[in-house]
Amino acid sequence: MANATSYRKDFVQFLFSLCVAQIAIFVAALTTVNPLWSWDKLAVAMHLLLATILVWTSWFGWRNSIEKQKLDEEKPFGRAAWLALLDVVLVIFYFLLIRSADIANVEQSKRLGLTSELESPTPHPESRIVLLIFVTFFVWDCVSKWQWRTSRDSGKHKWKWPWPSLACVCMTSVIVLLTSRVHKSGSVPASACFDTALILVVLMFRQLKVIQNINIDSKEPKTATTSSDCSTNKERKTVSTNWFLGMLLMSVLACVLGLCSIYLWPEWRILPTLVTPTSKSK
Repeated sequence: MANATSYRKDFVQFLFSLCVAQIAIFVAALTTVNPLWSWDKLAVAMHLLLATILVWTSWFGWRNSIEKQKLDEEKPFGRAAWLALLDVVLVIFYFLLIRSADIANVEQSKRLGLTSELESPTPHPESRIVLLIFVTFFVWDCVSKWQWRTSRDSGKHKWKWPWPSLACVCMTSVIVLLTSRVHKSGSVPASACFDTALILVVLMFRQLKVIQNINIDSKEPKTATTSSDCSTNKERKTVSTNWFLGMLLMSVLACVLGLCSIYLWPEWRILPTLVTPTSKSK
């Protein structure tokens, strides 16, 4: 008889596939928007890229976590049931993130072959949704990392502090505060800049998870640990740390550029007309 983990895995895999299909629908709708290039189209494309990277990285992270867990419990209020509920909540947030892309008439264009239209892009809705996703990541880590370990000396429980998700919650909260200012200004380039910053935060989260796993593995007692394994872990940690610092710097620069674009938006608005001038009939 299949255990609770296999049921949960099949169900969440199906939900992830629905998210990918939804992204494909919105990308197809974006390709029907004219003109070929505009600031609005760039902002919406960055929004969909954010959703794609978040779903993609979350899928691989979720699969790795599932393989490490051994949850055979079938209790309705057991740890496996709560994790399954959090998985569903996360996928719902992914759907909300995809659906918040500023494209109108998506369903009509899919059924009737009509041309989709773009709404006024703003990064504030997706930044709030990403913040909710990282908060759910934090709760998910709190539940999944809680491990009850019985030892001969004492039956104490050991908890692995989920600092990567908490750090990303703090970084995303700062972006949410900044995007609230952009939401009032209506700067379209700022939307693309802050979506870029959110993408970098998502990638930083994965690098922090790698660093956390290396720290945990180094503290776990092992029967045989060679010097080559230790050097490999140190190299992996150094590479992940360098990637994290580089992406942190780029995310800060993206936020600064997004704030600057609020004041430069009247000048930036005319750039598409300079790149693709309209031909006048003689």
